[in-house]
Amino acid sequence: MNFKQVEAFRAVMLSGSMTAAAASLHTSQPNISRLIAQLERQSGFKLFERVGGRLQPTDEGAALFADVERAFIGLHSIEQAAQNIRQGGTGRLRIAVVPSLSLTVAVGATLSPRQPRCGGIDSYRRLADGGALGRLAVLRHRPGVVCGR
Repeated sequence: MNFKQVEAFRAVMLSGSMTAAAASLHTSQPNISRLIAQLERQSGFKLFERVGGRLQPTDEGAALFADVERAFIGLHSIEQAAQNIRQGGTGRLRIAVVPSLSLTVAVGATLSPRQPRCGGIDSYRRLADGGALGRLAVLRHRPGVVCGR
């Protein structure tokens, strides 16, 4: 089992046809059919049945698809992590402060003109309850950079 076979299987499951899967993966329909046949041989069970000219996943195919989707969600998470690292951040720091300090000390420390590489604010919002915590800033952290005054 290889990535191209699994990717082809996922595309067929999402699109419902070999032709649409081929178009979405920028390849030919015979190539998708070949990859699905290889995956069926290696897994030892049929993934699809033809019903009225349409592809229907078998029970085994549907069960495999659930695991494939989890793997692709994990892959998306890895892509997101790589993007965050590329942008210079490896994590988030959430700071909650009382309203009187929210615009001065907490946010001012992260936006200090003396330390322009300190990070940045991903989001800044007033807490819905308007309670004692007041505001919440979600900050990016850049490794090796000390924020503050």
